[in-house]
Amino acid sequence: MRILVAEDTEMNRDLVVQLLENRGHSVVGVADGIAALGALARQTFDVVLMDEVMPRMNGLQAIAAIRHSESSTGKHLFIIGISGNTTDQDQKRHLDAGADMFLAKPVRMEKLYEAVESVARVGTRAAQGSAAQVPQDAPAEDLASHLRWTTGGNEKLMRSLVKTFLSDAPKKLSAIRHAIDKNNSDELAIAAHSLKGALAIFDARMAVAAARGLEAMGRSRNLHGADAEFRALKEELGRLKRALVSLQSETKPAQRQPASRPRRKR
Repeated sequence: MRILVAEDTEMNRDLVVQLLENRGHSVVGVADGIAALGALARQTFDVVLMDEVMPRMNGLQAIAAIRHSESSTGKHLFIIGISGNTTDQDQKRHLDAGADMFLAKPVRMEKLYEAVESVARVGTRAAQGSAAQVPQDAPAEDLASHLRWTTGGNEKLMRSLVKTFLSDAPKKLSAIRHAIDKNNSDELAIAAHSLKGALAIFDARMAVAAARGLEAMGRSRNLHGADAEFRALKEELGRLKRALVSLQSETKPAQRQPASRPRRKR
């Protein structure tokens, strides 16, 4: 199938694209709703995975725009809404906007496959507006097992995710600190949302909670308590980084030893 993935957090987008490509699908990734609409105008897709919180045009706005354009064509594109906000009300907002299905982040590999590949089974029910939710479960597990589960045991993808996160996380944390120091609510919401999305890949729930709290402060334009929340985030991020560095050394691919040159007969 041809799949469009709209997700503003680069790590999350790359992970979903890689997992779907490994499954044999043709995938295009974009970073916001406007880019998603542009891609849909140029190409034909079977499924769209639409994140909720994105710059320029969010997922709900993009879904509504797609459904509005379909009102004159009679077509129906299967859309799966994705969000880190996971209450029943959040699901309802996506379905009301026109999504056929809803997934809560962090999206598990087997749930992603189940949702995307259900399109062939859902068929005409989707065109009639039938909607479903793929339930999310998050069993407790250690970091290495969690990443193997998330990536389908792809060691190369695991190493890539860890390397990217260890490189980018300090920059994202610095952007959050800078936004708090400037009392800039908009920048804080954007920076915290970006880090939250990356943290969710590693099931770092305490760190995700702290980042979510800072994002909420930014969106409400009330930064009271932001310093304390930032300290909690920094502490949890430090724990995660130490665990990832340890994991990185354990999963480092073994270097091949050069083949010994055969001795020449005398």
